[in-house]
Amino acid sequence: MVDLDRHAALFADPEVDAVVVVGQLGYWAGRFPEFDGLVAQEVAGAGVLAEAVRETGTPLVVATVYAGAAPARDISPAVRMAA
Repeated sequence: MVDLDRHAALFADPEVDAVVVVGQLGYWAGRFPEFDGLVAQEVAGAGVLAEAVRETGTPLVVATVYAGAAPARDISPAVRMAA
């Protein structure tokens, strides 16, 4: 499992101007909602990213083909979504 707190610490680094996530955010929720454990991990990860944005003000841009899935919807108030 990915250490999300360690990755979220990147947002507080003064050398980081912005964070870009490109890929499959929302994959499990969008494709396989019956996999509750994986969906929960995905939603929790999106929550950690959104909280890091709120706490630090560091911009986060997310590009995903699953912009309508729960993790992407949950994170979208804190970030700019690029679908």
